[in-house]
Amino acid sequence: IMDGERRTTVHLMECIRAAKSRVFFINTGFLDRTGDDIHTSMLWAPAAPKGEIKGSKWIKSYEDWNVDCGLAAGLPGHAQIGKGMWAIPDEMGRMLVEKIGHPKAGANTAWVPSPTAEVLHSIHYHRVNVAS
Repeated sequence: IMDGERRTTVHLMECIRAAKSRVFFINTGFLDRTGDDIHTSMLWAPAAPKGEIKGSKWIKSYEDWNVDCGLAAGLPGHAQIGKGMWAIPDEMGRMLVEKIGHPKAGANTAWVPSPTAEVLHSIHYHRVNVAS
């Protein structure tokens, strides 16, 4: 289940319940979700720049909600809980510093833009016991 639209976020627990025998992965979708919000609100007000949106309180709440729903639905051990993708492939050093927050928040998988990023990000899962 890709939580990339406002209506999916609001009804995420119901989405998980309805597909409980088939769910193997939930994840946030920063670009999808912000695109949905921009499309929904574009006649109401201008959109903030990407960097500003990425640092906003609602993005953190959105990603935390996704993880919280996955944990509450009992997905650990049965399905993966993702927490967004690192979409800045030229900044692997920064990813190594920042993306450790995902497993610390309960995410047990993550999207990365390349095999190099995959190897680097896997280090986080050796340093963090997600189950604890």
